Amino acid sequence: MRSRTSNIVQILGLCRFSYPCYGGFRREHETIQHRIDFLYGEERLEERFRYFETFTLPGLRLQTDEDFKFVVLAGNQLPKAYDERLKDMLATLPQARLVQYEPLNHREACLKAMQEHIDPKGGVCGQFRLDDDDGVSYRFVERFREAFDDGHEVMKREHKFAVDFNQGYTVCIDEEGIRACAQQRQYWTPALGVYIRPHIDKTVVHFRHDTIWRQMTTLTYTSEDMFVRGLNSTNGTPFKKKDFEEMVPIEGAVARALSKNFGITEEALAKFHAAESQASARAGR
Repeated sequence: MRSRTSNIVQILGLCRFSYPCYGGFRREHETIQHRIDFLYGEERLEERFRYFETFTLPGLRLQTDEDFKFVVLAGNQLPKAYDERLKDMLATLPQARLVQYEPLNHREACLKAMQEHIDPKGGVCGQFRLDDDDGVSYRFVERFREAFDDGHEVMKREHKFAVDFNQGYTVCIDEEGIRACAQQRQYWTPALGVYIRPHIDKTVVHFRHDTIWRQMTTLTYTSEDMFVRGLNSTNGTPFKKKDFEEMVPIEGAVARALSKNFGITEEALAKFHAAESQASARAGR
């Protein structure tokens, strides 16, 4: 029987929560103050908290493998009420590690945040990233760790490799209500991770998710729902029309799958939908 190698790895996730950095955004701003004003607008922050609470945190709280850290990168200028709210929310996730910086270069800030929590003697580092409107399955950390057993020979030879879980759901809210669509898409950000040596001055954000297959060997796993992706106007990677195809109301088997795999309950979605509808009404959308 082959001995397991996955017990020598350390796993860290990274989430950038409305962090005002230089670069790293699809939308450009003339100055960093303009970016801060945009990110910290009340309606936008309320939206980010709704997505984070509804889609991101529930699955992380349910992980079957609890041995991981989830680094949340935020700005040290976050308005006090929202700063306290974020800290209270993260207190419900024992693995959460909040870091707050002044505006820095995007990749520099991400590297600094991760290095604060990487154990240089802790073995190979498995890293994943989540946007604040995405989530992962309750088995993600367990399956990500197991994937190291499949790729450890690649790691010995090439010193890095990627792991892609390509099946899950997108969820959107529009005039038809809140709906979901089953997806199989390669190299989407949620449920995509990399294994690298702990001393390497790079993080998962140094590798573009859509071209990561050009930069390293990748292992792809299917047949298990591992990600849920919130579909909205702030997504860093624009969605295509086909991403909206076959959207169905969240009920029956779809509702059960979201609840079981991601901890996203019908009650939470109803609360989310009501808040989004109220925000749209205020904005005249």
